[in-house]
Amino acid sequence: MSNNQEPAPSAPAATAVSAAPASTPAPAPVAPAAPVENLIHVEGVLDIDTARGGNGILLDVTRMGKRRPTDPFVPKELIPRFQLKTGQLVGASAFPADN
Repeated sequence: MSNNQEPAPSAPAATAVSAAPASTPAPAPVAPAAPVENLIHVEGVLDIDTARGGNGILLDVTRMGKRRPTDPFVPKELIPRFQLKTGQLVGASAFPADN
């Protein structure tokens, strides 16, 4: 007899499947959070205008604190909620202004 005989193909191994106990409910699938469109990152030094109602704006550090119309607006309600102070460096996510 020759040694050129190929071995017979083996059957695939059976895998054991364990079932969870009937009293344990299956966890609900978690849906990924939907991406928010048009969300931008803003950052700047907070300037609170107490003479005009207490609203603030974020001044661009690279422009040496000069105001411009495109500076991000900070509503006065957010200032006490997050204990913000004039001169703090603030970074946040924001929606761009509607044009």
